[in-house]
Amino acid sequence: MRLLVLGHAAGALGLVAAGIYTYRLHCESFACFALGLMWMVWAAAQALTLGLGLWARARTQAGSVWRRFTWAALGVQGLSVAAALAAWVVHR
Repeated sequence: MRLLVLGHAAGALGLVAAGIYTYRLHCESFACFALGLMWMVWAAAQALTLGLGLWARARTQAGSVWRRFTWAALGVQGLSVAAALAAWVVHR
């Protein structure tokens, strides 16, 4: 159970770093295709990590430290998706 929770937290933080890296890349010629592909892979990884986080939340006991840690990791993941969507809307 702890490994599941820590795996989700590490995945969520890794996806934050990957999102920031992808956002900072510039689109030049054929790189535009690669940039779009990176965002699609990032979105798919977000969905898989969300499933892992919800599974971790379901496996932890209510009121435990691990449940609160899972909620925090889910919050970080949700904020990263919201920030990516907001950046896309603003720069569209």
